[in-house]
Amino acid sequence: MKNVFRTMILLACISSMGNAALAQKSDFSGSWQLSKEKSDFGQQDADKASPKQLKIKQQADAITVEKIILNGGQDNSYTETFTFDGKAARKVFTTTHGTQTRLTTVQWSADDKTMNISANTDVEVNGQKGIYTTEQAWTLSVDGKTLTINNNTVLPDRKVVFKAVYEKQ
Repeated sequence: MKNVFRTMILLACISSMGNAALAQKSDFSGSWQLSKEKSDFGQQDADKASPKQLKIKQQADAITVEKIILNGGQDNSYTETFTFDGKAARKVFTTTHGTQTRLTTVQWSADDKTMNISANTDVEVNGQKGIYTTEQAWTLSVDGKTLTINNNTVLPDRKVVFKAVYEKQ
């Protein structure tokens, strides 16, 4: 009888560990290189549509993303940190075209496998103001070596939809 009881306890422990493992959020930490060949930018220029490299540090309550972009033939980077508590992160950018203020929130899918990023950006270019929205869905391949970002941006004059695929370095 003791062996049956021990076996039941062991099975319960193994089962609960398996459920905990299934409930873990995808971890996007690492250095990621854009794969233009696997991505689908449609009519967009890949160098302008998506960063060429991402350096990501993820903790239990937040994610920090350094984006390396090609700008005027040179690498430039900027870093954003997003919390997982639903609060909007505010970032102000000054570019050669003007100023942008972005409010970004992150939510996880029900299965914690997809990170959904929503951003509203106020843009001022040469005295003209506008707003655009971006929705991104970040997912990892089963082996954790490929990051896919599905992007949907609505600009005042057009919609930009693309898929950026990154390989872990």
